Amino acid sequence: MSRWFQGKISGPEAVRKLQPAQDGLFLVRESIRHPGDYVLCVSVCGEVIHYRVMYQDNKLTIDNKQHFYNLIDLIEFYSHNKGAIAQILLKPKAKHGAKSAEMELTKSGWLLDFTTLTFGHILGEGEFGVVFEGEYLGQRVAVKTIKCDVTAQAFLQETTVMT
Repeated sequence: MSRWFQGKISGPEAVRKLQPAQDGLFLVRESIRHPGDYVLCVSVCGEVIHYRVMYQDNKLTIDNKQHFYNLIDLIEFYSHNKGAIAQILLKPKAKHGAKSAEMELTKSGWLLDFTTLTFGHILGEGEFGVVFEGEYLGQRVAVKTIKCDVTAQAFLQETTVMT
């Protein structure tokens, strides 16, 4: 997950994290009330608005009009389009006190330089995503993509077993 993802925190805790109020400051948290869903919390005019991000039919949505395969695509969209929310997302509230997944994956050699990765044809499709033939630094590789963030945790557990 990205630095704006705060994990399982309460609504009041999200409001505290988004202080001092600043229009467009945002974070994403796991929904406590609706397990499997997320909540996009956005600071607007001194208030924090909580948008439920629902997981339906292997996609994420706030309004049942715009659908996304993962949270990163959702955040990217609402960073450029107001759509169903009151304020374009301007500034992510970074999670403090925890090691970022990106840093840990880079240190362990699991995060790749995507500019040197090329995708080929589809080899197959598994529970978590599509597997492509690819090339990385001159090596023929298989590239597994994750279908959506909801299955990301299960995918990470699978990679732990495989490594």
